[in-house]
Amino acid sequence: MRAAGVYLFAAVVLTWPLATQLTTHLGALEGAGDPYLNLWILGTGIKAWLADPASVFSGRVFDANIFHPAQGSLTFSDHLLLQSLVMAPLHAVTRNLVLCYNVLLLASLALSGLAMHALVKGVTGSRPAAFIAGLAWACWPYRSAHLLHLQLQSLYFLPLALLALYRLAAARRKVAAVLLGVLAAMQAVSSVYYGLMTAIALAVGAVTVAGATGQWRGRRFWSRMVLAALVGAILVAPVVWPYWQSQQREGFGRNLSEAAAHAASVQSYTQVPPDNLVYGRTGLLAPRAPAPGERDRRHVEHQLFPGLVLLGLAALGLWRGWRSDARPVVISAAALALAGLVLSLGPEGVRPLYAWLADHVFGFHAIRAPARFSVVMMLGLCVLAGVGVSQTRLKTGVVALLAALMCLEYVNAPLAFVVAPPASTATGRWLAEEGGSGAVLYLPLTLDRENSPFMVQSLEHGRPIVNGYSGQRPSFYTSLVDALADPVSADARATLKELDLRFVVSPANLAGAGEPASPFIEQARFDDSVIYEVVWTPESDAALHDDVATTEPPPPGVPPFKVGERAAYDVQWLNGPLDLTAGQITLSVVAAEARDLGVAGEPPAWVFEVGVDTAPWVSR
Repeated sequence: MRAAGVYLFAAVVLTWPLATQLTTHLGALEGAGDPYLNLWILGTGIKAWLADPASVFSGRVFDANIFHPAQGSLTFSDHLLLQSLVMAPLHAVTRNLVLCYNVLLLASLALSGLAMHALVKGVTGSRPAAFIAGLAWACWPYRSAHLLHLQLQSLYFLPLALLALYRLAAARRKVAAVLLGVLAAMQAVSSVYYGLMTAIALAVGAVTVAGATGQWRGRRFWSRMVLAALVGAILVAPVVWPYWQSQQREGFGRNLSEAAAHAASVQSYTQVPPDNLVYGRTGLLAPRAPAPGERDRRHVEHQLFPGLVLLGLAALGLWRGWRSDARPVVISAAALALAGLVLSLGPEGVRPLYAWLADHVFGFHAIRAPARFSVVMMLGLCVLAGVGVSQTRLKTGVVALLAALMCLEYVNAPLAFVVAPPASTATGRWLAEEGGSGAVLYLPLTLDRENSPFMVQSLEHGRPIVNGYSGQRPSFYTSLVDALADPVSADARATLKELDLRFVVSPANLAGAGEPASPFIEQARFDDSVIYEVVWTPESDAALHDDVATTEPPPPGVPPFKVGERAAYDVQWLNGPLDLTAGQITLSVVAAEARDLGVAGEPPAWVFEVGVDTAPWVSR
């Protein structure tokens, strides 16, 4: 209980003043976007557990109400169903989703620290070492940088799974194998994103522990590992199956170029969030603006500094532990740290390795941000730091001082959390009280985070909505946004009819609404919105038919390029550990000559001339 209190206190301090704003503010530094997405996900899960638990076990819960008429929209991001189950009793009593969100955030930080505490206490027997490692795991800058990603705080089962692996290597008992499979599956259920990283971490740990303990060729150890893998696969299959279905249906996946764009670099490990008190507010390690032509590395994925105290203790653990009985643990922890570092660099770290994993490991192609493999690196560093403290037998006062210095490196200035979105709105209440079913379209329909407030509002009325924001989008969505750009156009009305839409919520009047030729009939008006019901009559059907029939395509012709236009593009090696200037490409519009032939065999109106000037080290 003492350890739990320490980590809860650390979570409160790290996120101060959130503990005083649990019902009024959201535990994130921005609202619309990922925080609202996770609020909607949590609300969807809680509603399912309380009102229709059978939908969770049948899989119907994954057909959530966004991106209508897409299937499996809850699988477009982490589902948080386990966290929703834990928060459901609190919501049943308080009816306050924002409170549940904030309590889950604080609990995730505290439980993560407690899990690392258990791991290091288990492998070293040292309570002071466990506190050092636990505080580092719960509070390092990655946590603060990703406050907007509630799902990324779910790192409480990974340390416990590693502890189970160590115990399996020591005893090789079936019970230990089953426990390892259960814990690995629980981490995957808590966060599908971290599930893959956990599998890779355990694979690296198993290979290195087997080699260090002389069990590389031991059939018993590997048979137990196979048992653990089977248990984990069986438990996680009901969750993975809907994700696999969505991937097959929508063709989801990240190519190496996209992964490289969200990979870490050397610079990423020298940066902290701007609100970090020691390094951020002073500018020492604050995210740095890019020089001309450099890649912008100010995003949260590039705020990965582990802390000087932790690095020093990890180096001490590697040195002292290598020659002690803790050598197998040290070897495996060092391998984890190295593997996490290399994989966090993405395709341009060790490209053949990353490309091979992307081609051969199930689910690896879904990794959008390789920088998050830094959690595997941090897992290894925390274990090494714990070994360093335990092997040197530092006095309690010295450990307390080191812990204080480490926490000082991690602590933030008071954070400016966003005001929570309202749980109820006039529009939401009206849509909830209106009888009958039917989907809703909120205008304007966009591709990005502007849709997330509508998702939160949909929790009140529960109707399907065309809008959506998530880690993935259904394949039709971009075309749908284009078609509905002008909601009263013929294309838009034809699209709405195909969607079998019932309501349109608009921030302003729709042109022609209420006229016989229009399907839009005003039903309610509020300060910030107008609700129209979409009703198709013979008159509106005929008007749509006439408009579609008379719509003419734009006349053919040459695009409006002018001779002499020129565009220059700097070429940067963005995907490597360092930013290097690779050269420049120029596109120029020049007058066509007699020898130039167009598609029809006639001289074109203009010709593009491309000039490439690359650095000497670029292969040609």
